[in-house]
Amino acid sequence: MLDQLQVSNLALSSKAEVDFAQGFCCITGETGAGKSLLIDALSLILGARSDPSLIKSGEDKAEVSAWFSISSKERELRDFIAREDLAGDDDNSLLIRRVISLEGKSRAYVNGHSCTQATLKALGKFLVAIHGQHASVKLIDPDEQLHLLDSFAGIEDKLEKVREAFSEYSKARLSLTALAQEQKAGASIYKTLRYELEALRSLDLSEGSYEHLEQAYDKAVHEEEVSLALASMLNLLSTSEHNLLEELESKTQALEKILPFAKELSPIVESLVNSTNLLVECRDALESVSLNLGQSSAQDLSEKMSRYHELARRFAVSPQDLYTKTLELEEKIGRFLSLKDEIAKLSLEVKSLKEAYEVAEQDLHEARVAAAMVMSEKVSSLIHDLAMSDGRFEVRVRFDESARPRKLGRDEVSFYFSANLGEDLRTLGQAASGGELSRLALAIETINSKNNATPTMVFDEVDAGISGRTASSVGDLLHKIASYSQVLCVTHLPQVAAKADRHFLVSKQTLNGKVTSYVKVLDQEGRINELARMMGGNLVSNTTLESAKELLERSKDGS
Repeated sequence: MLDQLQVSNLALSSKAEVDFAQGFCCITGETGAGKSLLIDALSLILGARSDPSLIKSGEDKAEVSAWFSISSKERELRDFIAREDLAGDDDNSLLIRRVISLEGKSRAYVNGHSCTQATLKALGKFLVAIHGQHASVKLIDPDEQLHLLDSFAGIEDKLEKVREAFSEYSKARLSLTALAQEQKAGASIYKTLRYELEALRSLDLSEGSYEHLEQAYDKAVHEEEVSLALASMLNLLSTSEHNLLEELESKTQALEKILPFAKELSPIVESLVNSTNLLVECRDALESVSLNLGQSSAQDLSEKMSRYHELARRFAVSPQDLYTKTLELEEKIGRFLSLKDEIAKLSLEVKSLKEAYEVAEQDLHEARVAAAMVMSEKVSSLIHDLAMSDGRFEVRVRFDESARPRKLGRDEVSFYFSANLGEDLRTLGQAASGGELSRLALAIETINSKNNATPTMVFDEVDAGISGRTASSVGDLLHKIASYSQVLCVTHLPQVAAKADRHFLVSKQTLNGKVTSYVKVLDQEGRINELARMMGGNLVSNTTLESAKELLERSKDGS
C-alpha cells in the first residue's frame, strides 16, 4: 500500500508531501491546478520514462519519493526484492526514489540501492496499477480481454498447468526439429564421410602408428650400416674362433676352481658370472634384431609415408593426427546412424507431451467458458447502474483447433456489447463509444477487484463524460473496489468525491511571480466547501454548501 508520496520541483510543485491511507482516496481541484501532478509522480516511481519538461521552471532537477508498506501476503513482491538484492532495513516497508535532471538523465533508488529503469518498472507492477482513460482503449485489445477473463475466473492454477505443459512440449518439439535438421545435414555428407573414413582406414592407423613408421623407415634406410654393426658385434661375442663369450666363460670357470684357496675372489667371480649372463642376453637380442632386418624395404616404407602426408594435407592435419581424425569421422558417422532411433524415440515423447498439453488446455477452456457466462451476467448487471439500463455485455470464448499450441491455450476471447434494445451484439470496437468503454472498464475492474493482487489502484478521471446518478454509481463502485485494494482517484465529479474515505485538494497559488501547486488533505468543512465548488462551478453559495453537506452525509450513510 502507498503510505506517502513526496514531490520536489515537479511540474508546478516546489515541494509536496502527501500521506495516504487504506480505502478510497480522491483527488480534486480546479482545471489547471495540477491534479495530474500525483499521477505523474507515481508514474515516475513505477518506472515511466523521465521527461525534463516535468522539472519546475527555474530548477535543475526534480525528485520524487514514495513509501510503501508491504503485507506478509505479498510473497511475490518480497521474492522480487530479495532476488534483485533490493532489501532495506525494514522488511515491511519499501522506499523508492527517482531523480531527473535537465539533461534528461534519470537515477532510481530502491531502499537506497541504485537500480535500472527496467527493474523499477518490473517492481512497480507489484505495487500500483494505474487505470487512466487509456484503459478503456486497452479494453478493445483481444489479449487484454483474455487477461481480464482469466483474472475474473481465478484460474491461475489451470493456466500454470497449461504453461508448464506447453513449455515441456515446446522444448521437446524444438529438440526434435534440431535432430531432424541434423539428420538432414548428415545425410547430405554421409557418403563423403564414408569415403574419407575408408581412405584413412587403408593406412591401418593406430595410436602412434606414424611415429613407428618413421622409426622403421629410418632403420630401413640405414639397414646396411646397421647389419654390419650387428654382424661385427655378434662375431665378437659368439661366432669368431676365439669369441668373447667362450673366453670369458673359460676364464671365469678357472677362477671358480681356485675359490676354495682364495675366498676374497668370490665377489669378483660373481660379478663376472653376472656379466657373462648379461652379454648372453645382449647376444640373443642382437640376433633377434638381425633376423628382422630386411622385412620391409625402404621403398615400401617411403610410399606408405607419402600416403600419410597426402592424407594429412587432404584433411589439413599433421600426419601424427590422422588417427584422431579417423576417430572423429567414426564418431560423426556413428552419430548420424544413431539419429534414426533417437528421432523415433523423441517423436513418441513429443506426441505424449502434446496430448498432456491438450488435456490441460481442455480443462482451461472449460473453466473459461464457465467463467465467461458468469462474467457476462455480472458486467451486464453493473452497467445498468451506469446509465446503460438497456446495455448487454457478453464474453465469448472460441477454441481455435487449427492454431498451433500456445502458452495460454488456443482460446480466442472476444467482448461483445449492445447499448440499446433491439440492437445486435457487436464487438466493443464496433459497438461502444468512448464513454461506454470507460464505464465498461470500470465495471470489469469492479468484479475483478477481489482477484486483483495489486495493493494500490489509481483511477485517472475514469468518470469522464458522466454525471448525476451515474456518477454516484461510479463512486459506489470505486468504494467497493477500495474494500479490497487501496484506491486513488482523480475526479471532477462531486458525487464520486463524496464517496471517498479521504479527500485531497490540489490548488495553485501565485507567489513572487511564480505559480505553485499545493496538495492538502481536507477536513469535514474543507470537503463540504470543495464539494460545493464542484457542484456550483466555482460559485460557492449557501445553497451549494447545504447541497454539498447533504451529499456528503448521504454518502456516509451509503445511500
